Amino acid sequence: SLPLPGEHMVGNALASIAVGLEFGIPIKVIAKALASFSGVRRRLEFCGNKAGISVFNDYGHHPTEIKATLAALRSGWGKDIHKLHVIFQPHRYSRTRHSFVDFLNSFQLADSVIITDIYAAGEEPIEGISAAQLVGALNHQSKSYLPQPADAIDALVPQLKNGDFVLFLGAGSIGAAPSLLLDALERELAA
Repeated sequence: SLPLPGEHMVGNALASIAVGLEFGIPIKVIAKALASFSGVRRRLEFCGNKAGISVFNDYGHHPTEIKATLAALRSGWGKDIHKLHVIFQPHRYSRTRHSFVDFLNSFQLADSVIITDIYAAGEEPIEGISAAQLVGALNHQSKSYLPQPADAIDALVPQLKNGDFVLFLGAGSIGAAPSLLLDALERELAA
């Protein structure tokens, strides 16, 4: 049994077993290692729970990664999730342009999606490519554009309820946002 959810984790585990066996590692040792694997930072990383709201962080910034991460959350915690809220920061203008059409159906397993400005990662903006344009084309009923992760947190906190999950996705500055949300929830609890 694997401690982390998702089909991608099963594939990774099978590859690890094959490599371990190839190097002569006993299957019991491999099984013990897999059972104790707690994941890596920013890959479906559990950041905390405040007021019954679970907060996760993931580096995923490509449509395939986004779909796999959402599927893993749903398969691992499905019945425990009241609503799954995603805050996504696209990474690089060129990647957003290249994968634009693929992004449009990447968030189907989320209950709501907030997309922030594109993290440029040193690139110059590309005319006609923006987070607002992506939100406008997104195939999702509950979608919004807010420029910064902090704006998304401010908008989301009043809507959150016990049992909600919040997933921050992206390879840019959004990686620091889960702690901001947990702090905001702590302030709400103290108020």
